[in-house]
Amino acid sequence: MSRTAAVAVMAAALAACGGVGAKTGGAAGGGRGGGSGTLTMMGFGLPDEIATVRVDAFKKAHPDTTVQINQGQFDEQAFLSAVAAGDPPDVVYMPRERIGGYAARGAIQPLDTCVSTQKIPTGDYYPAAQQQVRYAGRWYGIPEFYNCRSRTARATR
Repeated sequence: MSRTAAVAVMAAALAACGGVGAKTGGAAGGGRGGGSGTLTMMGFGLPDEIATVRVDAFKKAHPDTTVQINQGQFDEQAFLSAVAAGDPPDVVYMPRERIGGYAARGAIQPLDTCVSTQKIPTGDYYPAAQQQVRYAGRWYGIPEFYNCRSRTARATR
């Protein structure tokens, strides 16, 4: 699968999940169905190239859905304010290492139903990446990239 296709599939699957806060009835993390309405997103940082590809793929697959995106990277204060006000975004793009804390506080909903319904191939992700998006045995996010960071140092003489 090409990177663009994988990105499009992940964006569409996550949008179908609606895992932050259900604004209408339905099971947590199960999506709202219907295919029209408004989808709110936070943290995608447009005009980032990857975010733009994801949003464009979603709009193409769901032309009857209006997409509202905040500009800029993930903002913890704005996110928690929206959750506290009872108006959380439908999809949030945040660093994996923050997911467990939000899950423990009840700020995000589990995505288990979505993961199984959308047939997301969770076995494709490294175990370490999976652990960062799971809490208490449940899926609260989908890993995106697995970065290997290397550090080099010059030996002193």
